[in-house]
Amino acid sequence: MNELQVTRMSGFGQGKSATFDRSPISLGTAPGSDLKFDPSWDKTVSGRHAFIEWKDGRWMVSDAGSREGTLVNGKRLTAPVPVGAGVEIELGAGGPRVKAADPAWDRATPGAGQGRASGPGCKGGGASRPAGEGTSKAVPVLAALVVLGVIGGLSWFFWQKHLESTDAARQAIASASEAAAKAESATKAADAAAAKAKEASERELPKDIDDQFIEVAKAHENCVGVVVLSGQTRDGKGIAIPNATAWAIGPNVMATNSHVTDGIKQYAEQGVAAFVVINKNPDLRFRVLEAVVHPRYPEGGDLVNVDGKTPAIPPFDVGILRVEGELPNFFRVAPKEALEKLDSGTRVAYLGFPMEKIAGGGVDYRSPVATMQSGIITAATDYWLSKAQFPNRLLIAHNLGATGGSSGSPIFNARGEVVALLSAGNIVSVWKPVQGVIIGPGVVAGGLTKDEQGNPVQVPLALKAERAPSGV
Repeated sequence: MNELQVTRMSGFGQGKSATFDRSPISLGTAPGSDLKFDPSWDKTVSGRHAFIEWKDGRWMVSDAGSREGTLVNGKRLTAPVPVGAGVEIELGAGGPRVKAADPAWDRATPGAGQGRASGPGCKGGGASRPAGEGTSKAVPVLAALVVLGVIGGLSWFFWQKHLESTDAARQAIASASEAAAKAESATKAADAAAAKAKEASERELPKDIDDQFIEVAKAHENCVGVVVLSGQTRDGKGIAIPNATAWAIGPNVMATNSHVTDGIKQYAEQGVAAFVVINKNPDLRFRVLEAVVHPRYPEGGDLVNVDGKTPAIPPFDVGILRVEGELPNFFRVAPKEALEKLDSGTRVAYLGFPMEKIAGGGVDYRSPVATMQSGIITAATDYWLSKAQFPNRLLIAHNLGATGGSSGSPIFNARGEVVALLSAGNIVSVWKPVQGVIIGPGVVAGGLTKDEQGNPVQVPLALKAERAPSGV
Protein backbone atom coordinates (compact mmCIF):
# COMPACT_ATOMS: atom_id res chain seq x y z
CA MET A 1 0.00 0.00 0.00
CA ASN A 2 1.38 3.39 -1.02
CA GLU A 3 1.08 6.42 1.25
CA LEU A 4 -1.70 8.92 0.46
CA GLN A 5 -1.05 12.67 0.75
CA VAL A 6 -4.06 14.99 1.24
CA THR A 7 -3.76 18.82 1.15
CA ARG A 8 -6.54 21.28 2.05
CA MET A 9 -6.91 23.82 -0.77
CA SER A 10 -9.61 26.07 0.76
CA GLY A 11 -11.43 26.84 4.00
CA PHE A 12 -9.98 26.36 7.47
CA GLY A 13 -6.47 24.89 7.46
CA GLN A 14 -5.87 25.93 3.85
CA GLY A 15 -2.44 24.71 2.67
CA LYS A 16 -2.05 22.08 5.42
CA SER A 17 -1.19 18.51 4.37
CA ALA A 18 -1.62 15.11 6.00
CA THR A 19 -0.20 11.68 5.03
CA PHE A 20 -2.15 8.43 5.49
CA ASP A 21 -0.90 4.81 5.31
CA ARG A 22 -4.19 3.08 6.08
CA SER A 23 -7.41 2.46 4.18
CA PRO A 24 -10.09 3.68 3.90
CA ILE A 25 -9.74 7.44 4.56
CA SER A 26 -13.07 9.10 5.46
CA LEU A 27 -14.01 12.74 4.69
CA GLY A 28 -16.95 14.49 6.40
CA THR A 29 -18.26 16.40 9.41
CA ALA A 30 -19.04 13.34 11.53
CA PRO A 31 -16.92 12.70 14.63
CA GLY A 32 -14.11 10.30 13.88
CA SER A 33 -13.69 11.38 10.26
CA ASP A 34 -10.07 11.08 9.12
CA LEU A 35 -10.37 14.45 7.38
CA LYS A 36 -12.94 16.38 9.45
CA PHE A 37 -14.83 19.54 8.40
CA ASP A 38 -16.80 22.13 10.39
CA PRO A 39 -20.58 21.44 10.15
CA SER A 40 -21.50 25.05 10.97
CA TRP A 41 -19.18 26.55 8.35
CA ASP A 42 -18.89 23.88 5.64
CA LYS A 43 -22.61 23.70 4.82
CA THR A 44 -22.17 21.50 1.73
CA VAL A 45 -20.36 18.71 3.59
CA SER A 46 -22.33 15.72 4.89
CA GLY A 47 -21.47 13.75 8.03
CA ARG A 48 -20.01 10.92 5.96
CA HIS A 49 -19.41 12.62 2.64
CA ALA A 50 -16.70 10.69 0.74
CA PHE A 51 -13.87 8.19 1.26
CA ILE A 52 -10.56 7.22 -0.37
CA GLU A 53 -9.58 3.54 -0.29
CA TRP A 54 -6.67 1.37 -1.50
CA LYS A 55 -8.07 -1.05 -4.04
CA ASP A 56 -6.39 -3.22 -6.70
CA GLY A 57 -3.02 -1.58 -6.15
CA ARG A 58 -4.14 2.06 -6.29
CA TRP A 59 -6.03 4.71 -4.34
CA MET A 60 -9.67 5.31 -5.41
CA VAL A 61 -12.06 8.20 -4.54
CA SER A 62 -15.75 7.38 -3.93
CA ASP A 63 -18.81 9.35 -2.81
CA ALA A 64 -20.43 8.02 0.37
CA GLY A 65 -24.00 8.96 -0.61
CA SER A 66 -23.58 12.62 0.38
CA ARG A 67 -26.37 15.18 0.17
CA GLU A 68 -24.55 17.63 -2.13
CA GLY A 69 -22.41 15.14 -4.05
CA THR A 70 -18.65 14.96 -4.64
CA LEU A 71 -16.79 16.59 -7.54
CA VAL A 72 -13.41 15.35 -8.81
CA ASN A 73 -11.53 17.81 -11.01
CA GLY A 74 -14.78 19.75 -11.45
CA LYS A 75 -16.93 16.78 -12.53
CA ARG A 76 -19.60 15.20 -10.35
CA LEU A 77 -18.55 11.78 -9.15
CA THR A 78 -20.80 8.90 -10.27
CA ALA A 79 -18.29 6.04 -9.91
CA PRO A 80 -14.94 5.53 -8.10
CA VAL A 81 -12.06 7.47 -9.68
CA PRO A 82 -8.32 6.71 -9.25
CA VAL A 83 -6.22 9.27 -7.39
CA GLY A 84 -3.06 8.70 -9.42
CA ALA A 85 -0.56 11.54 -9.41
CA GLY A 86 -3.17 13.88 -7.96
CA VAL A 87 -6.86 14.89 -8.13
CA GLU A 88 -8.86 17.79 -6.73
CA ILE A 89 -11.83 16.72 -4.60
CA GLU A 90 -14.66 19.22 -3.96
CA LEU A 91 -17.19 18.29 -1.27
CA GLY A 92 -20.38 19.71 -2.77
CA ALA A 93 -20.53 22.46 -5.39
CA GLY A 94 -18.82 25.52 -3.92
CA GLY A 95 -17.75 23.53 -0.86
CA PRO A 96 -14.28 22.94 0.60
CA ARG A 97 -11.63 21.48 -1.72
CA VAL A 98 -8.75 19.10 -1.04
CA LYS A 99 -6.04 17.61 -3.24
CA ALA A 100 -5.29 13.90 -2.89
CA ALA A 101 -2.12 12.44 -4.41
CA ASP A 102 -0.15 9.17 -4.45
CA PRO A 103 3.52 10.28 -4.34
CA ALA A 104 4.66 6.80 -5.43
CA TRP A 105 2.59 7.02 -8.61
CA ASP A 106 5.23 9.19 -10.33
CA ARG A 107 7.88 6.51 -9.72
CA ALA A 108 5.94 3.84 -11.61
CA THR A 109 7.49 2.98 -15.05
CA PRO A 110 5.09 0.89 -17.17
CA GLY A 111 6.93 -1.53 -19.57
CA ALA A 112 10.42 -0.56 -18.44
CA GLY A 113 11.31 -4.01 -17.00
CA GLN A 114 10.76 -5.77 -20.35
CA GLY A 115 13.03 -3.35 -22.15
CA ARG A 116 15.92 -3.97 -19.74
CA ALA A 117 15.54 -7.77 -19.81
CA SER A 118 16.00 -7.97 -23.57
CA GLY A 119 19.60 -6.78 -23.46
CA PRO A 120 21.21 -9.74 -21.64
CA GLY A 121 19.02 -12.20 -23.55
CA CYS A 122 20.52 -10.96 -26.79
CA LYS A 123 24.12 -11.47 -25.57
CA GLY A 124 23.53 -15.01 -24.20
CA GLY A 125 21.73 -16.27 -27.34
CA GLY A 126 24.57 -15.19 -29.64
CA ALA A 127 27.34 -17.03 -27.69
CA SER A 128 25.61 -20.46 -27.81
CA ARG A 129 25.55 -20.76 -31.60
CA PRO A 130 28.37 -21.73 -34.08
CA ALA A 131 30.22 -18.82 -35.51
CA GLY A 132 29.32 -19.23 -39.17
CA GLU A 133 25.58 -20.09 -38.96
CA GLY A 134 24.88 -18.23 -35.78
CA THR A 135 26.21 -14.96 -37.14
CA SER A 136 23.93 -14.97 -40.15
CA LYS A 137 20.81 -15.58 -38.02
CA ALA A 138 21.93 -13.35 -35.19
CA VAL A 139 21.97 -10.21 -37.30
CA PRO A 140 18.20 -10.10 -37.96
CA VAL A 141 17.51 -11.10 -34.36
CA LEU A 142 19.84 -8.39 -33.10
CA ALA A 143 18.25 -5.87 -35.44
CA ALA A 144 14.79 -6.86 -34.23
CA LEU A 145 15.87 -6.57 -30.62
CA VAL A 146 17.45 -3.20 -31.31
CA VAL A 147 14.24 -2.01 -32.96
CA LEU A 148 12.20 -3.33 -30.05
CA GLY A 149 14.56 -1.60 -27.65
CA VAL A 150 14.20 1.69 -29.52
CA ILE A 151 10.42 1.34 -29.59
CA GLY A 152 10.39 0.49 -25.88
CA GLY A 153 12.54 3.52 -25.13
CA LEU A 154 10.34 5.80 -27.22
CA SER A 155 7.23 4.38 -25.54
CA TRP A 156 8.73 5.03 -22.13
CA PHE A 157 9.70 8.57 -23.20
CA PHE A 158 6.24 9.43 -24.54
CA TRP A 159 4.54 7.83 -21.51
CA GLN A 160 6.60 10.04 -19.22
CA LYS A 161 5.68 13.08 -21.32
CA HIS A 162 2.04 12.02 -21.13
CA LEU A 163 2.23 11.82 -17.35
CA GLU A 164 3.93 15.22 -17.16
CA SER A 165 1.33 16.82 -19.44
CA THR A 166 -1.49 15.18 -17.46
CA ASP A 167 -0.06 16.51 -14.20
CA ALA A 168 0.35 19.96 -15.75
CA ALA A 169 -3.24 19.90 -16.99
CA ARG A 170 -4.50 18.79 -13.58
CA GLN A 171 -2.51 21.50 -11.86
CA ALA A 172 -3.85 24.07 -14.34
CA ILE A 173 -7.41 22.89 -13.69
CA ALA A 174 -6.81 22.99 -9.94
CA SER A 175 -5.34 26.51 -10.17
CA ALA A 176 -8.24 27.69 -12.33
CA SER A 177 -10.78 26.15 -9.94
CA GLU A 178 -9.08 27.77 -6.97
CA ALA A 179 -9.03 31.14 -8.75
CA ALA A 180 -12.72 30.77 -9.62
CA ALA A 181 -13.52 29.89 -6.01
CA LYS A 182 -11.62 32.94 -4.77
CA ALA A 183 -13.43 35.15 -7.29
CA GLU A 184 -16.78 33.72 -6.22
CA SER A 185 -15.89 34.27 -2.57
CA ALA A 186 -14.89 37.87 -3.32
CA THR A 187 -18.16 38.41 -5.21
CA LYS A 188 -20.18 37.04 -2.29
CA ALA A 189 -18.28 39.28 0.12
CA ALA A 190 -18.92 42.31 -2.09
CA ASP A 191 -22.62 41.44 -2.35
CA ALA A 192 -22.84 41.06 1.43
CA ALA A 193 -21.13 44.42 1.94
CA ALA A 194 -23.49 46.07 -0.56
CA ALA A 195 -26.51 44.53 1.19
CA LYS A 196 -25.32 45.82 4.56
CA ALA A 197 -24.73 49.29 3.10
CA LYS A 198 -28.22 49.30 1.59
CA GLU A 199 -29.75 48.16 4.87
CA ALA A 200 -27.92 50.91 6.73
CA SER A 201 -29.11 53.55 4.24
CA GLU A 202 -32.73 52.41 4.61
CA ARG A 203 -32.84 52.47 8.39
CA GLU A 204 -35.72 54.51 9.73
CA LEU A 205 -33.90 55.83 12.79
CA PRO A 206 -30.29 56.87 12.20
CA LYS A 207 -28.46 58.35 15.17
CA ASP A 208 -28.45 61.86 13.68
CA ILE A 209 -32.16 61.90 12.79
CA ASP A 210 -32.70 65.31 14.41
CA ASP A 211 -30.00 66.77 12.19
CA GLN A 212 -31.71 65.16 9.21
CA PHE A 213 -35.01 66.80 10.12
CA ILE A 214 -33.23 70.15 10.33
CA GLU A 215 -31.81 69.62 6.84
CA VAL A 216 -35.22 68.58 5.48
CA ALA A 217 -36.89 71.65 6.97
CA LYS A 218 -34.19 73.89 5.51
CA ALA A 219 -34.42 72.30 2.06
CA HIS A 220 -38.24 72.55 1.98
CA GLU A 221 -38.90 75.79 3.82
CA ASN A 222 -40.19 77.40 0.60
CA CYS A 223 -42.59 74.49 -0.01
CA VAL A 224 -45.14 75.57 2.61
CA GLY A 225 -47.27 78.66 2.87
CA VAL A 226 -50.02 80.20 4.98
CA VAL A 227 -53.50 80.37 3.45
CA VAL A 228 -54.90 83.90 3.73
CA LEU A 229 -58.52 85.00 3.08
CA SER A 230 -58.71 88.58 1.84
CA GLY A 231 -61.81 90.75 1.43
CA GLN A 232 -63.66 93.81 2.66
CA THR A 233 -66.11 94.49 5.42
CA ARG A 234 -69.51 96.00 4.64
CA ASP A 235 -68.08 99.47 5.23
CA GLY A 236 -65.39 98.89 2.58
CA LYS A 237 -62.51 98.26 4.95
CA GLY A 238 -59.90 95.80 3.70
CA ILE A 239 -59.27 92.79 5.91
CA ALA A 240 -57.13 89.63 5.71
CA ILE A 241 -57.36 86.51 7.88
CA PRO A 242 -54.75 83.69 7.88
CA ASN A 243 -56.49 80.40 8.59
CA ALA A 244 -54.56 77.28 7.43
CA THR A 245 -51.44 75.73 5.88
CA ALA A 246 -50.83 74.47 2.34
CA TRP A 247 -47.78 72.83 0.76
CA ALA A 248 -46.58 72.45 -2.80
CA ILE A 249 -46.83 69.12 -4.59
CA GLY A 250 -46.20 70.42 -8.11
CA PRO A 251 -45.34 73.55 -10.11
CA ASN A 252 -48.74 75.20 -9.49
CA VAL A 253 -50.57 72.76 -7.20
CA MET A 254 -50.71 72.73 -3.41
CA ALA A 255 -52.22 70.26 -0.95
CA THR A 256 -54.22 71.07 2.16
CA ASN A 257 -57.42 69.79 3.83
CA SER A 258 -60.86 69.58 2.26
CA HIS A 259 -62.28 71.46 5.24
CA VAL A 260 -59.96 74.30 4.17
CA THR A 261 -60.75 74.18 0.43
CA ASP A 262 -64.47 73.88 1.22
CA GLY A 263 -64.30 77.12 3.22
CA ILE A 264 -62.37 78.85 0.42
CA LYS A 265 -65.09 77.88 -2.07
CA GLN A 266 -67.82 79.24 0.20
CA TYR A 267 -65.99 82.53 0.67
CA ALA A 268 -65.26 82.83 -3.06
CA GLU A 269 -69.02 82.86 -3.68
CA GLN A 270 -69.18 85.97 -1.49
CA GLY A 271 -66.32 87.73 -3.24
CA VAL A 272 -63.57 86.77 -0.80
CA ALA A 273 -60.20 85.96 -2.41
CA ALA A 274 -57.66 83.44 -1.15
CA PHE A 275 -53.87 83.66 -1.31
CA VAL A 276 -50.96 81.50 -0.21
CA VAL A 277 -47.97 83.42 1.18
CA ILE A 278 -44.78 81.33 1.13
CA ASN A 279 -42.84 80.70 4.32
CA LYS A 280 -39.88 83.10 4.79
CA ASN A 281 -40.57 84.55 1.32
CA PRO A 282 -43.12 87.35 1.84
CA ASP A 283 -42.77 88.52 -1.76
CA LEU A 284 -44.02 85.14 -3.01
CA ARG A 285 -47.81 85.44 -2.82
CA PHE A 286 -49.87 83.10 -5.00
CA ARG A 287 -53.53 83.76 -5.77
CA VAL A 288 -55.76 80.70 -5.48
CA LEU A 289 -57.48 80.06 -8.82
CA GLU A 290 -59.35 76.90 -7.85
CA ALA A 291 -60.13 75.03 -4.63
CA VAL A 292 -60.96 71.34 -4.97
CA VAL A 293 -62.82 69.37 -2.30
CA HIS A 294 -62.53 65.58 -2.16
CA PRO A 295 -65.74 64.12 -3.63
CA ARG A 296 -66.27 61.88 -0.58
CA TYR A 297 -65.64 64.57 2.04
CA PRO A 298 -66.95 64.98 4.73
CA GLU A 299 -69.32 62.07 5.22
CA GLY A 300 -67.40 59.43 3.29
CA GLY A 301 -70.54 58.21 1.59
CA ASP A 302 -71.53 54.81 2.90
CA LEU A 303 -68.23 54.35 4.76
CA VAL A 304 -69.19 52.47 7.95
CA ASN A 305 -67.65 49.60 9.87
CA VAL A 306 -69.16 46.28 10.91
CA ASP A 307 -71.00 47.99 13.78
CA GLY A 308 -72.50 50.55 11.43
CA LYS A 309 -70.36 53.34 12.90
CA THR A 310 -69.00 56.21 10.85
CA PRO A 311 -65.27 57.08 11.02
CA ALA A 312 -63.85 58.67 14.18
CA ILE A 313 -62.92 61.80 12.20
CA PRO A 314 -64.15 63.06 8.83
CA PRO A 315 -62.46 60.82 6.23
CA PHE A 316 -60.98 61.93 2.92
CA ASP A 317 -60.06 65.32 4.40
CA VAL A 318 -57.70 66.04 1.51
CA GLY A 319 -58.00 69.12 -0.68
CA ILE A 320 -56.19 70.69 -3.62
CA LEU A 321 -55.42 74.32 -4.45
CA ARG A 322 -54.47 75.40 -7.95
CA VAL A 323 -52.55 78.66 -7.80
CA GLU A 324 -51.54 81.35 -10.24
CA GLY A 325 -47.83 81.27 -11.12
CA GLU A 326 -45.08 78.71 -10.60
CA LEU A 327 -44.15 77.54 -7.12
CA PRO A 328 -40.41 77.56 -6.26
CA ASN A 329 -40.17 74.10 -4.73
CA PHE A 330 -42.29 71.12 -3.71
CA PHE A 331 -42.33 68.09 -1.40
CA ARG A 332 -42.13 64.48 -2.52
CA VAL A 333 -44.88 62.12 -1.42
CA ALA A 334 -43.57 58.97 0.31
CA PRO A 335 -43.64 55.75 -1.75
CA LYS A 336 -45.81 52.81 -0.80
CA GLU A 337 -42.87 51.00 0.82
CA ALA A 338 -42.35 53.86 3.29
CA LEU A 339 -46.07 54.15 4.08
CA GLU A 340 -46.29 50.44 4.86
CA LYS A 341 -43.64 50.85 7.59
CA LEU A 342 -45.45 53.63 9.47
CA ASP A 343 -46.25 52.51 13.00
CA SER A 344 -46.06 53.51 16.65
CA GLY A 345 -42.66 55.05 17.38
CA THR A 346 -41.86 56.18 13.83
CA ARG A 347 -40.15 59.59 13.93
CA VAL A 348 -41.98 62.33 12.01
CA ALA A 349 -42.16 66.12 11.84
CA TYR A 350 -44.31 68.84 10.28
CA LEU A 351 -43.97 72.40 8.98
CA GLY A 352 -47.01 74.62 9.37
CA PHE A 353 -48.68 77.65 10.91
CA PRO A 354 -50.45 76.86 14.21
CA MET A 355 -52.42 79.96 15.28
CA GLU A 356 -55.34 79.18 17.54
CA LYS A 357 -54.73 80.22 21.18
CA ILE A 358 -51.11 81.07 20.30
CA ALA A 359 -49.65 84.31 21.64
CA GLY A 360 -49.79 87.08 19.04
CA GLY A 361 -51.86 84.90 16.72
CA GLY A 362 -48.94 82.58 15.96
CA VAL A 363 -48.01 84.10 12.59
CA ASP A 364 -47.54 87.37 10.73
CA TYR A 365 -49.13 86.55 7.38
CA ARG A 366 -47.30 89.49 5.76
CA SER A 367 -43.96 87.77 6.47
CA PRO A 368 -44.78 84.25 7.67
CA VAL A 369 -42.34 81.95 9.43
CA ALA A 370 -43.49 78.36 9.74
CA THR A 371 -43.30 76.34 12.92
CA MET A 372 -41.56 72.98 12.87
CA GLN A 373 -42.49 70.26 15.34
CA SER A 374 -40.93 66.80 15.56
CA GLY A 375 -42.08 63.76 17.47
CA ILE A 376 -43.36 60.25 16.90
CA ILE A 377 -46.39 58.44 15.59
CA THR A 378 -48.29 57.21 18.66
CA ALA A 379 -50.71 54.94 16.81
CA ALA A 380 -51.54 53.79 13.28
CA THR A 381 -55.11 52.51 12.81
CA ASP A 382 -58.05 52.49 10.44
CA TYR A 383 -60.67 55.26 10.41
CA TRP A 384 -62.38 53.66 13.46
CA LEU A 385 -59.22 53.57 15.60
CA SER A 386 -58.94 49.80 15.16
CA LYS A 387 -55.99 47.62 14.27
CA ALA A 388 -55.61 47.28 10.50
CA GLN A 389 -53.13 46.28 7.84
CA PHE A 390 -51.89 48.52 5.07
CA PRO A 391 -53.54 49.94 2.94
CA ASN A 392 -56.48 50.22 5.37
CA ARG A 393 -54.24 51.71 8.08
CA LEU A 394 -54.97 55.27 6.96
CA LEU A 395 -55.21 57.14 10.26
CA ILE A 396 -52.17 58.06 12.34
CA ALA A 397 -52.06 59.74 15.73
CA HIS A 398 -48.98 61.63 16.89
CA ASN A 399 -47.57 63.79 19.66
CA LEU A 400 -46.68 66.79 17.48
CA GLY A 401 -47.73 70.09 19.00
CA ALA A 402 -50.46 71.43 16.73
CA THR A 403 -53.53 73.63 16.89
CA GLY A 404 -55.89 75.56 14.63
CA GLY A 405 -54.02 76.93 11.59
CA SER A 406 -51.76 73.92 11.24
CA SER A 407 -54.49 72.10 9.33
CA GLY A 408 -53.16 71.01 5.95
CA SER A 409 -49.55 70.83 7.13
CA PRO A 410 -47.31 68.13 5.62
CA ILE A 411 -46.14 65.43 8.04
CA PHE A 412 -42.85 64.03 6.72
CA ASN A 413 -40.12 61.54 7.57
CA ALA A 414 -36.38 62.12 7.93
CA ARG A 415 -35.89 61.70 4.18
CA GLY A 416 -38.23 64.60 3.42
CA GLU A 417 -41.06 62.38 2.14
CA VAL A 418 -44.59 63.39 3.10
CA VAL A 419 -46.31 60.48 4.85
CA ALA A 420 -49.49 62.16 6.14
CA LEU A 421 -51.63 65.29 6.06
CA LEU A 422 -52.40 66.97 9.38
CA SER A 423 -56.17 67.36 9.48
CA ALA A 424 -57.93 67.06 12.84
CA GLY A 425 -57.38 66.82 16.56
CA ASN A 426 -58.76 66.32 20.01
CA ILE A 427 -59.24 69.91 21.17
CA VAL A 428 -62.11 71.82 22.75
CA SER A 429 -63.97 74.25 20.52
CA VAL A 430 -62.97 77.79 21.38
CA TRP A 431 -65.31 80.80 21.31
CA LYS A 432 -63.70 84.21 21.37
CA PRO A 433 -64.89 87.82 20.94
CA VAL A 434 -63.81 89.57 17.74
CA GLN A 435 -64.78 93.25 17.52
CA GLY A 436 -67.66 92.63 19.91
CA VAL A 437 -68.88 89.53 18.08
CA ILE A 438 -68.37 85.99 19.33
CA ILE A 439 -66.79 84.00 16.50
CA GLY A 440 -66.76 80.21 16.78
CA PRO A 441 -66.45 77.06 14.72
CA GLY A 442 -68.79 76.72 11.78
CA VAL A 443 -69.77 80.39 11.64
CA VAL A 444 -70.22 81.66 8.09
CA ALA A 445 -69.51 85.25 7.15
CA GLY A 446 -72.76 87.15 6.72
CA GLY A 447 -74.63 84.65 8.89
CA LEU A 448 -76.01 84.99 12.41
CA THR A 449 -74.21 84.35 15.69
CA LYS A 450 -74.42 85.75 19.22
CA ASP A 451 -72.92 88.79 20.82
CA GLU A 452 -71.39 88.83 24.31
CA GLN A 453 -74.86 89.14 25.87
CA GLY A 454 -76.18 86.18 23.87
CA ASN A 455 -78.20 88.28 21.43
CA PRO A 456 -78.21 87.22 17.74
CA VAL A 457 -76.15 89.45 15.46
CA GLN A 458 -74.99 89.30 11.87
CA VAL A 459 -71.34 88.42 11.27
CA PRO A 460 -69.52 90.96 9.10
CA LEU A 461 -68.27 89.55 5.80
CA ALA A 462 -64.83 87.91 6.00
CA LEU A 463 -64.71 88.06 9.80
CA LYS A 464 -65.03 84.32 10.12
CA ALA A 465 -62.35 82.91 12.44
CA GLU A 466 -63.20 79.29 11.91
CA ARG A 467 -61.21 76.81 13.96
CA ALA A 468 -58.70 74.92 11.83
CA PRO A 469 -58.39 71.75 13.92
CA SER A 470 -55.15 69.94 14.54
CA GLY A 471 -54.20 66.36 15.10
CA VAL A 472 -53.69 63.38 12.88
